[in-house]
Amino acid sequence: MGSFREMLAKPAVGWSVAGIAILVAALIFWRSVTSRDSYDISRLSQTVTVRFTDTNNEIKLTRAEFEKQLRALPGTLSTSSGIINPKTGKPTGILVATADWEEVVNRINGERTWAQENSPFGSAPPKPAGTDKPR
Repeated sequence: MGSFREMLAKPAVGWSVAGIAILVAALIFWRSVTSRDSYDISRLSQTVTVRFTDTNNEIKLTRAEFEKQLRALPGTLSTSSGIINPKTGKPTGILVATADWEEVVNRINGERTWAQENSPFGSAPPKPAGTDKPR
């Protein structure tokens, strides 16, 4: 067998390497276009419509900003309450797309549960009775 340089000089080897490189590039492109990951940059940069159920006002936010505001809320999320309405101060902002809203709430609650169960510091201590402030 000849040297490595002689082997690379053959057209079949060059075309094979080029073909493999093109296939890998096409695969990477296809995966980026068809990604269904919740944290894909193209999904997080989508514009979503949020409706405040107490005033029926609607605003448009990027999905990333909406989820950031949702994650800032303490405790377990529910599908009946969402981000804080700046006009009333109540947590009534939910996504207009109902199926998408339920998926976001379930995903964030699942992530919070997982993080709490896998925390090296254990779960949060229980609140002492009578320390909840009325809203």
